[in-house]
Amino acid sequence: MKFYLLITIISLSLFSQAQSRIKMSAGFSIAPMICGSFTGTNASAIAPGFNNKTYAQVADSFGRDETYRISYGFHAWFNYMLGSKWSIQTGLGYTDVGFQRIQDNPKFKDKIHPGIGRGLIEDLTDNTKSIAYDYRYQYLQIPVMFNYFVHKTSDYKWLFHATAGVGLNLLLSHKITANLKNFYIDNNQTFDIDSTGYEGSAFTLNTIVGFKAEYRYEKKISLFIQPLLGIYPISVSQTEMTVRPYFFGIYLGASYALNDK
Repeated sequence: MKFYLLITIISLSLFSQAQSRIKMSAGFSIAPMICGSFTGTNASAIAPGFNNKTYAQVADSFGRDETYRISYGFHAWFNYMLGSKWSIQTGLGYTDVGFQRIQDNPKFKDKIHPGIGRGLIEDLTDNTKSIAYDYRYQYLQIPVMFNYFVHKTSDYKWLFHATAGVGLNLLLSHKITANLKNFYIDNNQTFDIDSTGYEGSAFTLNTIVGFKAEYRYEKKISLFIQPLLGIYPISVSQTEMTVRPYFFGIYLGASYALNDK
């Protein structure tokens, strides 16, 4: 009798826990990101308006030292359980990827990007100057990701998943943002410039891998942290210049259960 009673209690407990799983949910996230790019500047096509210089020569004239830059993204999410292990996570959001080039210590009369003032340094001060060129591709993004359940804590408060998927991207803007350090041109230190040679394609795709840790805060509210690595396997530039961005973001968000149980 005690044995059957124990089996009944365990069965009811498991049934209750199964019923408490979230079938559908909606939420949002924000994501600080580090982004960069695999680039190539061997383009031989002539860049219009640059005195017969090639796109590669134009790009290299503003500094060759490429580095990462800090960016951000935000998304609205919809999650749906596909079974005991799998769930789909999709939504709509904004992401800003690209890379940065540094022009260190330009001197008087040195050439800079022609979109900045007269295209040369006219400052006579002895300040150590620099210009950071942020090459930016801003997208409306539709991520489609699959989460595979790998672990839970004994109290069902924490759930852990592996994540993989793709992002479909619609180009909103492509530009170079130049940030001047220790000097001014026309009383400004920030300039938005046309992306000569780096014009973006209207539609792009990126791959996504990472994991997701989800915390059941209340009955219907969950908080999550989701580190994701994204890579654009095909160049996002519509010119001969090769630009294949990558990013690493920490997505921080919350979701609300839409099912009744």
